[in-house]
Amino acid sequence: MKSLAPWLALALALLAPGALAEPVIRTERVEDLRGRNRIEKKLAATEVDFTADALTIGEVVDWLRIASGEGVNYVVLVPDVEEVPRVTLALTDVKLTAVLGLVEELTGLAFVYRAGVIMVKPEADVKEQTYLRLYDVRAAVQPLTNFPAPEIGNLRPSGYEPDEPEVEESPGTVSGFDADQLAELVRNNVLPETWDTEGRSVQATNGVLIVRQTTGGHVAVQRVLARLGVWSGPFGVGRR
Repeated sequence: MKSLAPWLALALALLAPGALAEPVIRTERVEDLRGRNRIEKKLAATEVDFTADALTIGEVVDWLRIASGEGVNYVVLVPDVEEVPRVTLALTDVKLTAVLGLVEELTGLAFVYRAGVIMVKPEADVKEQTYLRLYDVRAAVQPLTNFPAPEIGNLRPSGYEPDEPEVEESPGTVSGFDADQLAELVRNNVLPETWDTEGRSVQATNGVLIVRQTTGGHVAVQRVLARLGVWSGPFGVGRR
């Protein structure tokens, strides 16, 4: 397999900021994906100031209920609330999703969307299902073909028939990537810490990327492949 070094920097430069990131609000079921996306889009469009001085998770969630506005519901599902680290932050003009992400990092909890409610629960209790999805990138990884130009400018005798020029395959591809390179880029740069988890994998076979990931993981993979121009959908995640 060819090295990624010559083009990896360029490839990553094409990706929008945050394109490699998994959504902050998680899902455990594929049927919750649309509702989660709607809520996360709303929270990402909301900018807030947040100052917390040793707030409990209950107090943080009370603030989130007010800041998130109508139609966003939270419930805390933590067996021992007193054991959760308190939150101390001072943020100005940040997206509400950024607040959620920092709260997750500080507390070890996760925000999980299910049936219209954002549950706050221990990370260890999150049971995200994985799904198999095939990404057809054959058109993008087709080898380029060199067609030698015919010789011109020289007189040829009557009845001369030139030899058919040999058609040669170029070492390059239509997109500049081959399938193995795309699989390696996904594995090393799209949620890289998740691929060693049981039930998650990515491999290339005959110009098709075979990916098993969570709903959030597939969203991240799809964003990257689309931004690189090697895949155009359909977007979404099917059942296992």
